[in-house]
Amino acid sequence: MLAACYTYEPIDYTQYTFRCDTNVDCPAPQQCIGGICQYTTATRDGVQCGSTVCNADQQCCWDGVMAFCTAPTEDCRIGAVCDGVEDCPSGTMCCPGSYGPARCIPGSCDDRMCVTADDCGASHNCCPYVGDPRSPLHECLPLCPTL
Repeated sequence: MLAACYTYEPIDYTQYTFRCDTNVDCPAPQQCIGGICQYTTATRDGVQCGSTVCNADQQCCWDGVMAFCTAPTEDCRIGAVCDGVEDCPSGTMCCPGSYGPARCIPGSCDDRMCVTADDCGASHNCCPYVGDPRSPLHECLPLCPTL
């Protein structure tokens, strides 16, 4: 007789973007904003997206040519639903998304998103986003790459 034993680890919801609606709830403590589950805060002020600022329920989308505001559920070449510390609740940071747009995730990340150098701290600079320096997004890095 062969017996198997399985151990299940808790699911880590922080690395993935989940779609949501009135029939699909988000994992706590995330909230459904613009059709995706997100960590949010009252100080959320939207994302600087070129010459405009996207609403708090939108993402800044960069398609390689232009930046525009759209629903967070839309696929973008590079997207962001946050762009700095003011968009995220305590205990989270605005980090580039491995799977989906830059968003608030628990803990920290080395290359967090920024609007100004004040978002980065003394040891980092607010640099053009490495994923595509032509995009309107910026991230904190020890040294900005030369273009």
